[in-house]
Amino acid sequence: MSTVFARSLVSCTFDRAGEVVEDWTWRDEMFGKVDRFQVDPYDPHRSVCTDGLKRRLWKFSADGKQVLLEVSPEAVPDSGDAPWMAHDIGWLEEGDLYTAGKQRVDRFTADGQHIWALVARGSGPGEFADIHGFVIDEPGDRIYIGDRASSRVQVFDLDWSYVEEWPNILGIFSMRRAQDGHVWIGDGVTQKFLKYDRHGRLVTSWGTFGVAPGCLFGPHGFDVDEEGSLYIAENHNDRVQKLRLRDDVDPADPRIIGPLVPERFGLA
Repeated sequence: MSTVFARSLVSCTFDRAGEVVEDWTWRDEMFGKVDRFQVDPYDPHRSVCTDGLKRRLWKFSADGKQVLLEVSPEAVPDSGDAPWMAHDIGWLEEGDLYTAGKQRVDRFTADGQHIWALVARGSGPGEFADIHGFVIDEPGDRIYIGDRASSRVQVFDLDWSYVEEWPNILGIFSMRRAQDGHVWIGDGVTQKFLKYDRHGRLVTSWGTFGVAPGCLFGPHGFDVDEEGSLYIAENHNDRVQKLRLRDDVDPADPRIIGPLVPERFGLA
């Protein structure tokens, strides 16, 4: 198993021990400021990159040698004061994908054709200030959108009817859905991981602010491998931490971040 992490102009692949397997230096001139590398669970190529500075989305072959898809701002209808930003990505099983960022959500076909845009700038129900988390729960008929500037998660059904909001989540840096239906949030203000059920009830939280091993400062991305190890990419500490599941810990403990959806590790 290998893992791809990106920072600034450089993307690297690491093994479980944190050793660099390869780096995509030949892509340096392409990138402006890589926001995220994400993985399409329904496509064997899987690797997708978003670039916040150049406002681009790319899909690469697994080795990074081929660009299989590119979406640029010119391919997305202009909406004035809410420009397209592909910060987060969510995939539907039938092939379409969503991009989310700033004050808008856009839907594309699998080959990058724009279908529609939901542009809503503001702090009211169904409006967005700074999207920084996007989770699709198809079995639960829910879409969760983290609005960092408004300190909340907004909930929609799959037809984009507004359902509710979860308020008072101070700094949403990252969001993932667990296989059991709970939503985990990496909070970059409290420096904690927060676990919510489908009804917006806080189940548990953990984390300590700091720069020492095991502490958190800006959990901008996280994942769990098939061995149960947790990987945390910290924006402000400029590092990736790996936390192993101790032998004396019950995997069913609600504080454990278990298998996540979509699975990103152990993929070819």
